[in-house]
Amino acid sequence: MPHAPVRHIRDSGRANWEPIISKKRLLVVLDAGSSIPLSVPSVADIDRMMRSWGEEWSHQRRLPNYFQGAWDAAERYYGTSGKGVHPSASFETVLGEFLGLANWLTPAPCGNALRDLVGLSALSALAFPPGLYAGTIA
Repeated sequence: MPHAPVRHIRDSGRANWEPIISKKRLLVVLDAGSSIPLSVPSVADIDRMMRSWGEEWSHQRRLPNYFQGAWDAAERYYGTSGKGVHPSASFETVLGEFLGLANWLTPAPCGNALRDLVGLSALSALAFPPGLYAGTIA
């Protein structure tokens, strides 16, 4: 059976998407470290870049380094579990925490309903400057 020519969605008009989207796909799962020969940065490399970018961003804006603050909080949190296997801080865990925080701080009806039960006292350590979203934190 002859193969159909490869086409990319970005190169196609909207009318041509249907045959491309309905084709079968193959998911390839790569083992840890297999991306190194392809010069894909490791998690540790991205950790260093994100921490550097966070420092640069906060310095330019004269704001706290929220990325480093979340990193430190994750290290403290995961460090309290004692011995054994437990997660460690990485850019992945920090960005996940930011996503959770964004959901937590989103006002009703789109945010997390539990914020009304628990309150926001735990967020008092975060020094957000006054602005567009400051009212959702107070």
